[in-house]
Amino acid sequence: MPKVPRYAAIITLSVRAGVVLLPALLLILLIIAPDAARSDSMWMMDMSSCRSLSRYPVSGGASDRTLSIVGGSSCTQGVAVGAGKLWVLGPHGCLSISVTDPVTGDVASVLTLDSSFCGMEVAYGDGYLWARLDNSTVGKVNPSTGHIVSSVSPIGGSEILHIAYGGGFLWIVDGFHCARVRKVDPATGAILQSFVLSSTNCISALTCGGGYLWAAGLVGSRKVSKIDPANGSIVGTIDFEGVWPIAILAYDADSPPTTISAARAAAPGTQATVESAIVTAASTDWAYMESADRSSGIKIIGSPLPPRDRVIDITGAVEWSEGEKAIRIATISVGDPGSVKPLGMSVRAIAMYGPNTGVVHALGAAGLCSVGLLVRTWGTVTSRASGFFYVDDGSIVQDGTGNTGLRILCDGLTPPALGKRVQVTGIGTLFLHGNTYMPALRLRDSADLRTLD
Repeated sequence: MPKVPRYAAIITLSVRAGVVLLPALLLILLIIAPDAARSDSMWMMDMSSCRSLSRYPVSGGASDRTLSIVGGSSCTQGVAVGAGKLWVLGPHGCLSISVTDPVTGDVASVLTLDSSFCGMEVAYGDGYLWARLDNSTVGKVNPSTGHIVSSVSPIGGSEILHIAYGGGFLWIVDGFHCARVRKVDPATGAILQSFVLSSTNCISALTCGGGYLWAAGLVGSRKVSKIDPANGSIVGTIDFEGVWPIAILAYDADSPPTTISAARAAAPGTQATVESAIVTAASTDWAYMESADRSSGIKIIGSPLPPRDRVIDITGAVEWSEGEKAIRIATISVGDPGSVKPLGMSVRAIAMYGPNTGVVHALGAAGLCSVGLLVRTWGTVTSRASGFFYVDDGSIVQDGTGNTGLRILCDGLTPPALGKRVQVTGIGTLFLHGNTYMPALRLRDSADLRTLD
C-alpha cells in the first residue's frame, strides 16, 4: 500500500526509455489487467472438495480462478463476498471466518463468531456479515470483530436451509419446502414475500447480486437459475462447466473502490469502499483520512479507529456526524506508514463554504472544500476562550459569533495570548452556532500550534 496497478510499471518504463509503443502497450494492458474490465462473477464450491473455491464469469462457462483454502483443517461451511474480500466460514472451526484476499488467497485475519452455535452459512450485505447460526436464527455480524450485533428468526417460518442477503433483505430457503424462498425483514423477522421455484427439485445453494437471486440445483447440479426477486420468476439459466454438484454460491459484484470525494457527495446510507487513504488525525471518538493527492478528506467514526499516519483500506456506510459527512467503519485494514503535508490556505479560503459539506452559512460559497482536509494557516489571535481561539490573517471574515477570523478548536491546549502571531495546522471541521454549522480548524496536538513572535 498504496496500491499500484500492474500495468503502471510498463507505462513508466516506456516513458523513461523515450519509446512510443502504443499498439503493443494497449495489447499488453488487455492481457495483464483482465480484472480491471471483467464483469461480475460467481464464486462456487462444489462437492468434489470442501477446501477448493473457484470463480466463474456470471455468464457461465469455465472457471477463471481457483483458490485453495489457506489454514485450518476443517471443511468450508460457507462463503460470502464483500468489501473486496472473501469471507470463508469454517476452515479453523465452525465459529471461524477467514478474511481472504480474492486474488492471492492470502488470509489477512481470522474472526471468531461470539456465538454458542456453529456458523452454518454466511452472506454479506449492507456492511455486515449475516451468519446462519442454527436451524432457525440468522446473526448480524460485525465484520471487523466477529461480534454478533443482533439476531433474527423468521416469524412463523420453519428450519432455515440456506440464506442470502441483498436489497436490504434476508432471503432464506426454508425447511417446509426446499425450493421455497422467503423474503425476510432483517430487523423484525417478518416474512414479506414467499415463492416456490420448483415442485420437484431442491435449492442446493443461494446467493444475491446484480439485482437478482441466484439458485443452484433447481434444473441441474451445474446450472444456476437467475430469479427476479420482485415476483420469483426464473428469467434465465446459466451453465457452469464441471462435474460435481454446486454446494456453495457467492455473487461477486466487483465494485470499484469509492473515492473520498464521491463518499462526501453520497447520500447517507450509501456503502463506500475507500482504498489507500492516509489517516491524518485520530482521537478516541473519531479519525480523519485524506486522499494521497490531498484533494479531499472525510471523517471516520465507529471502531476500531485507525492510528494516525497510516495507510488504510476501509468500508462502511456514509453518515452525518456533527454536520459533516463521515464513514462509519464496517471493515478496516491498516497498512504501511504514510502521511500527507498540510495544504497552506488563507483564513478566508478555509472559512468558505465548499461542496458537499452539508451546511450553509454566511461566508460565501466558493473555493475548495476544506472540511476533512489537513490544512495550515497563519494570522493574529483576535480572541480566545476555553477550548478555542480565533485567528485572522487580514481577511476580516465574520462567522456570526461576534469574533473576527477563523475559529481554532484547541481542546486540552492553552490558547495563545491575544495579539500573538501564530501558525496553526489542523483538520478542517465544523462547530455548531445556533442552528448553523460554521467552519473551524481543529488542532491535533501541541505541535500543530506555533508562535511566530
